[in-house]
Amino acid sequence: MANFSTHPDELDNPKEHIFNVIRRKGRKRMHREMLPQGAAHIGPRYNEVLCEFVDSSWQPERAAKNSPSLDRCLKALMRI
Repeated sequence: MANFSTHPDELDNPKEHIFNVIRRKGRKRMHREMLPQGAAHIGPRYNEVLCEFVDSSWQPERAAKNSPSLDRCLKALMRI
């Protein structure tokens, strides 16, 4: 995760940031398949790979420490 911004709320285009990290560091085929091809905005496996990451590895509480907007979102959801 060291390749990703520690201040995601300050990024103008978070998706492009992900793509740039993949372009620099993505070694696996699945990473390359996340990149847009031609006129597409995302690669053919973008959603699949991202959903797998969210299901298996992402820790929203940990991520919220670097994202004030995510922190507010989680707190609002807890009030529901």
